[in-house]
Amino acid sequence: MNGEAESFMEEREHLMKLTKVIAVTSLKGGVGKTTSAVNIAACFAGRGLTTLLLDMDPHTGASLHLGLDFKNLELTAYDLLLDPDIVLRDVVCKTHWENLYLVPSTGTLSELDTRLEGQVGREQRLSEKFQDNLNTYDAVVIDAPPVASLLLYNVLCAARFAVVPFRTDYMSTKAIDDMNRLVKGVAKRLNPDIDILGYFGTMYDRRTKESEACMKEMKDLYGKKVFDTVIPSNAVLARAARHGAPGIEYARDSEGARSYEQLSDEILSRC
Repeated sequence: MNGEAESFMEEREHLMKLTKVIAVTSLKGGVGKTTSAVNIAACFAGRGLTTLLLDMDPHTGASLHLGLDFKNLELTAYDLLLDPDIVLRDVVCKTHWENLYLVPSTGTLSELDTRLEGQVGREQRLSEKFQDNLNTYDAVVIDAPPVASLLLYNVLCAARFAVVPFRTDYMSTKAIDDMNRLVKGVAKRLNPDIDILGYFGTMYDRRTKESEACMKEMKDLYGKKVFDTVIPSNAVLARAARHGAPGIEYARDSEGARSYEQLSDEILSRC
């Protein structure tokens, strides 16, 4: 490793110690990944942490969830990763909530694999951009794309921790193995600092045997890596997105909102 590369790795490690960089990631859709990323970030901000939410999913769900007005949007995560002259602060947007900031997404993120094909260090584009002003934030939450792609590799190379949501049914838990293998491969070859902080159940229905069986299976397999908090099936959380607000702001006293607050506290304690 040459001197320049060593300097980059040392600076990156220093910044990651100062800032909690957490990727919310799953290789299966429909598990509440984006809802979780938005609400975890909002909970951190509500606890006084200056929090940056990065929407790295081409579906732009996190940006929509926070009521972003796309009409006047000039720069997005796509520009951040593609243009070497654009730095992190150039693409950060304020939100309506104190301490909560957003790097918005765009559908063109799905073109990243093609645009960066053959370029050296293309998996490290986001890590390199984190050198600029990352220590402005106490926490960075990344809504990762739900497919194994260059975009997801960028997220996992830039993150210190991954938290993995799973819907509390049989098919969802089976996708966990693929996520584990992917993170392990990234840790071995690209980012030795990345670790799975834990797994948490979503859309939990205590009235069904399937939800109970799923949680028992996950705890048997992964023990304390499974968070104590589960996120219940809660229509209020879905309505919050339609109103352009995190669930914990739209319906603070709902069971779903309280669950995300508890989960966020668990995440912070593990960090």
